[in-house]
Amino acid sequence: MTQILHRYNRLICVKSVSSVFHFAQLHIHMHIKIHTFGIAKEICGGSRLQLEVPDLITAGELKQMLTGQYPRLGGLASFLLAVNEEFAEPDTVLSAGDELAIIPPVSGG
Repeated sequence: MTQILHRYNRLICVKSVSSVFHFAQLHIHMHIKIHTFGIAKEICGGSRLQLEVPDLITAGELKQMLTGQYPRLGGLASFLLAVNEEFAEPDTVLSAGDELAIIPPVSGG
């Protein structure tokens, strides 16, 4: 069994069964689906996005990727990512199969 001990950007330190430490560059990708709502739906061109992203991507990294692909998202006052129906912190690591959503700013009372 291999245990991930530390992750920095795309470089990870892993410990194998024999207690040997290795550093590995991540090149594994996963497919994710993201639900969009409100203005985010208009900006992204539909109610759902399908993207291929690096394995172990964080919510913050995904948010940066999305604003790179859809610059108008970056122009919003703010937008949040939800993972499995909860607001995600920037350091939340995403997994294949997570339910993701872009939550745009909402006005009203």
